Amino acid sequence: MAEPKLGAVPFTEAIDYFRRKLDLPTESWSDLQEDAHARAFVVAGATKADLLGDIRAAADDALENGTTIAEFRKRFDETVEKHGWSYRGKRGWRTRVIFDTNVRTAYAAGRWQQIQRVKQKRPFLIYETAADERVRPMHWSWHHTVLPADDPWWDTHYPPNGWGCRCIVRTASDRSLEREGLVPAKRAPTRKYTDRVNTGTGEVLPPTPEGIDTGWGYNVGKAAQLGPAQAFGQRVMSAPRDIRPELLKHADQYQRLLQPGFRRWAKSALESDQVRNEVRPVGFLENGIIEHLVDADAIPTPQSALVTISDRVLRHMVRPTKAAGRGKAIPDETLLDLPGHLRRSRAVLWDAQRENLVYAWDVAGESRFCVVYVKLNHVDAGQVAQSVRSGGMIESATLRDRKRFEVLNGEI
Repeated sequence: MAEPKLGAVPFTEAIDYFRRKLDLPTESWSDLQEDAHARAFVVAGATKADLLGDIRAAADDALENGTTIAEFRKRFDETVEKHGWSYRGKRGWRTRVIFDTNVRTAYAAGRWQQIQRVKQKRPFLIYETAADERVRPMHWSWHHTVLPADDPWWDTHYPPNGWGCRCIVRTASDRSLEREGLVPAKRAPTRKYTDRVNTGTGEVLPPTPEGIDTGWGYNVGKAAQLGPAQAFGQRVMSAPRDIRPELLKHADQYQRLLQPGFRRWAKSALESDQVRNEVRPVGFLENGIIEHLVDADAIPTPQSALVTISDRVLRHMVRPTKAAGRGKAIPDETLLDLPGHLRRSRAVLWDAQRENLVYAWDVAGESRFCVVYVKLNHVDAGQVAQSVRSGGMIESATLRDRKRFEVLNGEI
C-alpha cells in the first residue's frame, strides 16, 4: 500500500513556520534544547551547510506539495549520494525521523496560530491520541483532556510530545463539548517533572514532564512566533567579533525565505478590522551597521541583530492621517515587501534627533524616499529586538542634513 500524504492541501501557517527556520549544522539533535528547535532546522550529523540545505528543501517540498515519505526518501538518497554523507542509523528509521519530526512540528506550530485566531469562539482544546495500540500509556491518560486554550498545561503538553508522537489537539466551544459529551477538566493533569541527561555529553538538561520525551517539553506554537530569528539574532551579537560576518551569511538566506510568509501576514494584518498584537521578523542588521553601533559610545549596543515589526505599527504606518497630508504614507504594496526593501535599502542612517536607525529606499515615480525608523533594543513579544516603530515618505534634502543624519551604509 502506498504511503499516505500528511497534507494534500498546502497548510500556509505550517509552511511559513518551517521557512522561518534557520539552517543550523549540528553533530547531535541534543545540541539544541527544547524550544530552540522551533527556531532552527537541524539534522543530527549534518554539519555542512549545502547538505543541510538540500535535506531542508526536500522537507519543504513535503509541506508545500504534500509529498509522501517514499518521495522524500528518494530525494534523501540523492542528497546522500551527492554529498557523500555517512549518516548514523538505518535509512528507513533515519528518514522517518527527519520527515515526521519536521512535518508534524510544522503542522502543530501552524495549528497553534489558527487556535489563537478562533479561541474567542472556540476557547477550549481537546487532547487526542491516535487511539491505537501504539499510543504511549501516559499519552492515553491525557486522551480527551479538555482545558482552556490559555491554560499553562499547554506550555509543556501541546503535542507532539516526543519522537513519533501522533497526538493532536482540537478546538471546541461549549456547545460542541456538550454534543460530544465532554466537560472541561476542573484542573490540569498533574505535571511530574523528571531530571534528564544528555547521554552523549553527560550534560544535565532542564527537567521534563513525565511522559514527554527529552527535548519535547515545550509548546512549538508559542516558541515559533519569532521563529528562529530571535535565537539567531542573539547568537550573532554574542559571537566573537571576527565570527559575526560568517554567521550573518545565513541571514541573507533567511531573509529571502521570509518574504512570501511576511507578505501574507502583512496583507492579513492590514485587511483585519482589529489589532492582533502580533510581531514578525523583517530582517537582520548588517555587519557594518553592527560594527558602527558597537563602537559608538553614544549609541546603545544592540542586544540582538534581529529587526521586527508589529501589526500595530504596520497598520499605523498606513493610517488615514498619513495619507491626508500630515506626512505621506508608504504605499501598501511597498509595505508588503518590507523585508526585501530593508535588505536592498539604498542607505542606512543614524538619526541623532530620534535616536533611531533609518532605512531608506527609492520608490518608482516618487521624488521622495521611503523610510522606516528602527528603535534599538525595543521589547516585542517579550523579546528584545530592533523594532520598526514608524515610517513614511521623506525628501532627500532632509536626509542629507548631516547635523541630524549620519550615513552608516550606502549613500543618499
